[in-house]
Amino acid sequence: MASSTSPNSIVFGFATTAKSKSKSNLLQGFLSSLGKRRSRIIQDGKDLSIADELSIYRSLAMQEFNDIIGDSKEYDPFAFWNLHGQKLKLLSILARKHLIVPSTSVPSESTFSMAS
Repeated sequence: MASSTSPNSIVFGFATTAKSKSKSNLLQGFLSSLGKRRSRIIQDGKDLSIADELSIYRSLAMQEFNDIIGDSKEYDPFAFWNLHGQKLKLLSILARKHLIVPSTSVPSESTFSMAS
């Protein structure tokens, strides 16, 4: 007989809560670090860790955001990744994967049309 007070449900609930708190703390840590500068020198030609790439991305994204808000630049994520893709190799792979427009062989008019 399974109930909400069984040991399995308590352990499962605790594990889920701990995992979501951990993700929340990581996200909060990243968001709170926005705008802060790091005085770390990264050598050119060296493969960067994902943490290094995120750190560089954070500062580049803040510069880009400030330029867009100040109306000196238009919002264009493709231009950003074309410019910074060589520095941020791991993140550029993710950007390419998620910024693509999926192709379709069916014209959209016929897909959403009531009459064929």
